[in-house]
Amino acid sequence: TFHHFISVSEAVRRDLIENCKMPAPLITTAHAGCPPIECTFPKSRSKQFRVGYFGRLVAVKGVHILVDAAKLLPYGIEVLIYGSGPQEEELRLQAEGTCCQLMGQIEDVFEAMANVDVVVIPSLWLEAFPFSALEAMAMGKPIIAAETGGLPEQVIHKETGLLIPKGDATALAHA
Repeated sequence: TFHHFISVSEAVRRDLIENCKMPAPLITTAHAGCPPIECTFPKSRSKQFRVGYFGRLVAVKGVHILVDAAKLLPYGIEVLIYGSGPQEEELRLQAEGTCCQLMGQIEDVFEAMANVDVVVIPSLWLEAFPFSALEAMAMGKPIIAAETGGLPEQVIHKETGLLIPKGDATALAHA
């Protein structure tokens, strides 16, 4: 039997209390951390502003919202989508003719992250406490994230990044 639970965010704690009917005094929140990452990778010489997504290509991650937002972006912005998953082919078709490039699965996230100017986390579901946000912060990258789950606990609006309403491609493009 368990005597105490540790959640990775207040959003998860609230969910455990509200939906799983767990007693609040038995749950403690302990946010994850990531040490600073000394970037030794050469930065891209691209003159374009680069936006990066790092994660699974599944509907709940909202990557299709990012592709829709890319259609609204001005010339000179490049959107790089790193990862793989069941939506890969659908996203590839959706991204045709846009500034998006699907880069596929990569071994070294930090090398790829070093070559973007901002990291986007467009999730539609209640993210617990995504590690991609911690990695971006450890590399000093600003974040544009959907205001859902534990993301508002990680991203301080207009300080460490921007928060946008989840599912809003126009707000994402504007950010």
